[in-house]
Amino acid sequence: MRESTAKTLSVELTGPGPPDDLCPWSPWSTCSRSCGAGSVLRRRLCVCEEGGDAACPPEVEAVRNSEETQLCYHQPCLGCPMSAWSVWSRCSCESQRQQRYRVALTSATRGQQCTPVESQSQACSLSQCDVCEAPFVYSACGAPCEKQCALMGREDLCVGVRECTPGCYCPEGLLQQNGSCVPLQECGCIYLQHQASGEPPTPITVAQGATVTNDCSTCLCHDGTLYCDMRECEVILSEWSEWTPCSLCIPLDPEQLGTSLEGLINSTKMVSIQRRFRACLDIDSGLPVKREEESQCLGLLVEERLCPDATICRDLCHWSVWSVWTACAQPCSGGVRQRYRRPLASSAGPRCRSQQTQSQSCNTGLCPGEHCEDRERIYHDSCANQCPRSCADLWEHVQCLQGSCHPGCRCPDGQLLQDGHCVPVTECRCGIPSGNGTVELSPKEELIIECNTCVCDNGTLVCTTLPCPVYEPWSPWSSCSVSCGHGLRTRTRSCQDTEDGPSCADTTQTESCDLLSCPEGCLLSDWSSWSECSSTCGGGVSTRNQTILQEPEPGGAACVGPFKQHRVCNTNSCLPECPSRQVYSNCSASCPYSCEDLWPHTQCLPVPCIPGCSCPPGQVLLEGSCVPHADCPCSSLSLPTEYQRWNMSSEGFVEVLLQPETTIQHRCNTCVCRGGVFSCTSKTCDVACQWSSWSTWSPCSASCGTGRQSSTRSILQPSLYEGAPCEGLNIRSTACVAPDCVCPDEEQWRRSLSAEVLLCERSCQDIYSTSPVNCSRSAEGCVCREGLYRNPEGLCVIPALCPCHDQGILREAGSEWEEGCLSCSCVNGRKLCQTRCSPLSCEEGEVKVEEPGSCCPVCRKQFPGEPEAECKRYVEVRNITKGGCRLDNVEVSFCRGRCLSWTDVIMEEPHLRSECECCSYKLDLVKPVRFLSLQCDSGESEQVFLPVITSCECTSCHGGDLSRR
Repeated sequence: MRESTAKTLSVELTGPGPPDDLCPWSPWSTCSRSCGAGSVLRRRLCVCEEGGDAACPPEVEAVRNSEETQLCYHQPCLGCPMSAWSVWSRCSCESQRQQRYRVALTSATRGQQCTPVESQSQACSLSQCDVCEAPFVYSACGAPCEKQCALMGREDLCVGVRECTPGCYCPEGLLQQNGSCVPLQECGCIYLQHQASGEPPTPITVAQGATVTNDCSTCLCHDGTLYCDMRECEVILSEWSEWTPCSLCIPLDPEQLGTSLEGLINSTKMVSIQRRFRACLDIDSGLPVKREEESQCLGLLVEERLCPDATICRDLCHWSVWSVWTACAQPCSGGVRQRYRRPLASSAGPRCRSQQTQSQSCNTGLCPGEHCEDRERIYHDSCANQCPRSCADLWEHVQCLQGSCHPGCRCPDGQLLQDGHCVPVTECRCGIPSGNGTVELSPKEELIIECNTCVCDNGTLVCTTLPCPVYEPWSPWSSCSVSCGHGLRTRTRSCQDTEDGPSCADTTQTESCDLLSCPEGCLLSDWSSWSECSSTCGGGVSTRNQTILQEPEPGGAACVGPFKQHRVCNTNSCLPECPSRQVYSNCSASCPYSCEDLWPHTQCLPVPCIPGCSCPPGQVLLEGSCVPHADCPCSSLSLPTEYQRWNMSSEGFVEVLLQPETTIQHRCNTCVCRGGVFSCTSKTCDVACQWSSWSTWSPCSASCGTGRQSSTRSILQPSLYEGAPCEGLNIRSTACVAPDCVCPDEEQWRRSLSAEVLLCERSCQDIYSTSPVNCSRSAEGCVCREGLYRNPEGLCVIPALCPCHDQGILREAGSEWEEGCLSCSCVNGRKLCQTRCSPLSCEEGEVKVEEPGSCCPVCRKQFPGEPEAECKRYVEVRNITKGGCRLDNVEVSFCRGRCLSWTDVIMEEPHLRSECECCSYKLDLVKPVRFLSLQCDSGESEQVFLPVITSCECTSCHGGDLSRR
């Protein structure tokens, strides 16, 4: 299989590689495609046990079951790889059929059969199309396949097409192209403009005789076909592989992912990733170029996306590595220690409730000078560490690790450790994990878990087994039900009932929401009384008004007119005849009567018909004269509110009469006075800023390793008035991966995909440590190859060339020196010492003895002249004093002699056993003491007692100065 040299992408948190014997890589899978671009996968399969006494080391658990995917490319396929289908062309009365296209992604190499452009066509569903715009003309029975540039010469696309289709067609001799009519010789060619990842390409028409540049090739449109010159091309991009299977769910920083996933992931979310690959191909051979030549291909070779299955990472249980073991709860005679791990998901599901804790027995050997019974335990000579040992071992989330059996102290049968004491199992508390701790329940205490009732019995929760409803997570809270003031908001969650279980409940939650107080609206006074008629004859006006008592606050209800009403009165002529230009009418008080009646903020109220003088139809009164409506002025109070700011005084709005054709401008709209009324445009003035598309990514800043590349965009449309401004930066950058840097022969290039995992290697100083300590803050670099270690000079060497660190002294590899009675050497970076003494073999009855001042032991007879144990009772006469009191010639008994002591080695904890015997006493069982009367200088006597010792013997020592034992 020929594999591309494109980078290998991994969901492994790389760092110091786990030992191959613990977590070897599986073989690469079979390529997903036999030709063209495909992908292969491999996984780490850890063979060390999970838990138990042989748990995986923490650095191994961190990469357990990690996987890698990469490109594979056997050979070009016989047929050219094709692009995705473009979007369908637009349907219209002028285009009764729509087309879509796809093009060959590469030119023909090694005998491939390529169709430059493939097309599909389908009929449009159109409504009535009997009105056509020039130059199109209506035809009740047209032939779309004969009247469109895109369908000319493509009989295969028109098989079975109805030849009588009503619609708008180009005149005879012209064909429809992009909504216009052109002669046949001007029909262009189709070129596909590729969009962002995942979006279908857009077809672009290239005019006849025009050229278009596509990467390294230049294409000319001739007779409806694009002819491309590939002579300057050395490399081309292959088609994309299919998307890889969804990866394992992992917590991953979005900065470590491709740019296609920007903003989709937060650093704590569990995500599953898919990737796809394409190769940079040599145009002559059709095979992938060398890795160092891949930069000749423009465009990414790898794309990433989130797994389309949104539920794949729901309720999965991904654990952290195990913590270190806690200190043993007891120094001896049987103790327990624990270690912990936590779910990595922010909200752990039901599967994360078990095995959060592991317990293990420790220090089961006897304490020196004690018996198991001294700590409420009993001695077990077969399996003192048998599970369970403590009440906590009965809890569901605790895993009791037993290991190989060994003797020692443990609680009696039917009892377990709790709070450092042995208690009956019936007194064991129960525990359930909660947050970072454990909630403990007393015996017989009840608890509701989901829909089941649980009771604590013998240290274990015994629960009913009803199938509970399955609830989905809560939705986000809805918007507040009001825009201001006090309202409510809700959230819901879906639920699925289970058979024989309780019904779903609590699927909706409601809570109050308090927003800013609502703004006050307009406040108007009541209508005033009608005024007296302005004239006793000849036509007058009686008016009444409303006053704005309070202007609305921003956002409050606006003041809506009319604010003034009037009615006509006293229309009888003051003269025998009507005034000039007025005419006599049986209904002289009809509306409109004057120019004011045309203003929107005033209202003319009709009155019963009264004979009298009024203006002819089509005219109204203005300052006592009849004028046409067109000659009426407009009132500034009739302008929309936003226009009135120009006419504002300290007292508020001032009414001004504006002559006909007066124009008032506000932002992008204008109002013109016509016939006493303002005619205003209502265009949308607020225009949001519009960015251009991002440019293609710049070349990578690094020739090897990881660098940065950038992309820019520009403002196509600045924001106008209160339109949304352009947000964000006009430049973005992302990490890019160049070929691996060249390292010295003894080193290899390694990079980490996670910022949290350091790039580490082993140095000569930590050959034998469990984890490397030589870690760099860099995410990539040259590290020593497997089996080599970095020495203090910075070189990678084999272990035999590693120096030794000996109490601050650096010993050269292979050097030898003496330390007291030892002969030491530096071997494989480790100090090895052995005695300088020759082998010594003693005869029977002799033992090896180390004598002071001598390095080597000598043979001596075993225990030569060792004294025998001797402890005797003595009696002597003493004078006894106490303060100023005294008694002479008193017979006193005491013990004196020498007893033996020794230390021996045993094969059980604590592995050393010491015996110490002292010359001890026994008191008279009948009369253990006798009382004496001391005579004092004051003449008085004082009573004291004297122990009566009847015998002496060597027994185990008790009491005394413990600090010297």
